Formats: sequence, structure tokens, C-alpha cells
Amino acid sequence: MNSTDQCPFGNRRAFFFRSPWRTSYFALLSMSALSISIGCQQSPYKIAPVHGTVTIDGRPFTHGKVMFAPVAHEGDHNPGKPAFGWLQEDGSFTLTTYKQDDGAVVGEHSVTIINIDPAQDDSPKPAVPSAQSQLIPKFSRAPVPGKFQVVSGQDNRFEIKLSRQEATRFAAHK
Repeated sequence: MNSTDQCPFGNRRAFFFRSPWRTSYFALLSMSALSISIGCQQSPYKIAPVHGTVTIDGRPFTHGKVMFAPVAHEGDHNPGKPAFGWLQEDGSFTLTTYKQDDGAVVGEHSVTIINIDPAQDDSPKPAVPSAQSQLIPKFSRAPVPGKFQVVSGQDNRFEIKLSRQEATRFAAHK
């Protein structure tokens, strides 16, 4: 009998692959990988569902998207990731931050309407030029006056109403 067969440390490779340690090692490795992957999928911020509509002079704004950007307060250098929502044919939107339609970070937000040329629109709806595109002045971004509060455990529905004059003012800054 060879001396390395009797001493597990003489042939470490044979010891590792023939021992009960192998099963424990692979189980620990698998659990660690699973823990890391689950931890990476969770948001470091609390998220609440948000939906609403955007109108300009009472008409649904349909070609663009809405951005809710969390507002940083004193001592808070990273308030969270912005949420976006594509505007639908009726001017409605549902916000997405991490997963489809999950909402926005809980807290105070500044809101921006992002106008997209219907010819370049890559939103989920078909890009069809509407009569509205002739009524609304071309602008790239329009910050909505005021702040919007997203609250946990509530129906966060926002009616964002802009006037043609406000949109025209932002068209000049395009």
C-alpha cells in the first residue's frame, strides 16, 4: 500500500474528490451564489406604484415619456434611480424603475416630460404622427412645476397638466 493512500494530505486531490468535504464545499458555494443573485435583484430603495396622465391644454399628450427623478435632500447624496413611463394614446403612463411597471422610489420627485418626435418614437405603441403633433410646439424636455410626492402603500395617481404656453416656452430652449 502506498503511503499517500493512507495519508489524506499526501494526495490532496484524491482526498478532496473522495471526501464528504466535497459535498459541503459545493453546497456552500451554491448557497453563496444564490444569495448574491437574490440580493442583486432587490432595490436598495422602497418602490411604490405610480401612474397617471399628461395633458397639454386638456388634450392627452401622446408622443413622449415622463421621468420622475427623486429629489436629494441635505446629507442624501443618492436619492435613488429615476423612473420612466411611456405615454400612451390616451396620455396615460405607468412608471418603471427596476422592473416593468413597478413604480418609483418613495419620496419627493421632480417631473420632466420628454417629447419624442413620432417618427423616432421607439415606445411600445406604434409611431403614428397625430394631429396633436401639429398643435404642440416642438420641445425636447419640459420640467413640470412643483414637486410630486410618491407615498408607500397608496394609489399614486398624478394628473400632469401643462398649457400650450408652457410648452412653447420650453420649445424656445430646445
